[in-house]
Amino acid sequence: MATFTRSDGKTIVIDSATGTLTSPDGSRSKLTACGTRDQTCLTDGKTFSFAFPRACNDTTEAAAIALPFRPKVVTALHDDVWLVFDAAPNYLFHYSRPRGLVGIFKGSTASYDFRVLLKKQNFRISDIENREFRITGQLSIASCKA
Repeated sequence: MATFTRSDGKTIVIDSATGTLTSPDGSRSKLTACGTRDQTCLTDGKTFSFAFPRACNDTTEAAAIALPFRPKVVTALHDDVWLVFDAAPNYLFHYSRPRGLVGIFKGSTASYDFRVLLKKQNFRISDIENREFRITGQLSIASCKA
């Protein structure tokens, strides 16, 4: 079980044992593992979707095309990248190599679309950093291998 906590105490929980996602409002949805040997993939088939290559160095366009959900990079800094997916525009994912998924942003409304950040000039992740649900504990989700 991976728990992501925001500064106000609200949480997002991904429970791989039960295959569930618990949102900050307490609602639960069933997650499906849609990955392969070469990629990690999780989706509830409605609003939550995440996919990333399992190999840390597999950042080729071919690897991105092969993913069930193609990531759009909002911003990157060193080994950290912030991704949004067309299949889940209400979520922004903070991925850190090789640790994996270390943070999740959830839109403040059901219709919020993080893809708007792709068009913002001079966008800085620090502008929304206080809205991030950060992973707590040692469990990793979607960590990559060298």
